[in-house]
Amino acid sequence: MTPPHGPARHTATTPTATRVAHPAGPVHP
Repeated sequence: MTPPHGPARHTATTPTATRVAHPAGPVHP
């Protein structure tokens, strides 16, 4: 469910989903 744009775009849509998908990413912890 990861868009080609990057984790940042996914965070804007669903921060919860991104947290689980990218826990160690540059996004908010």
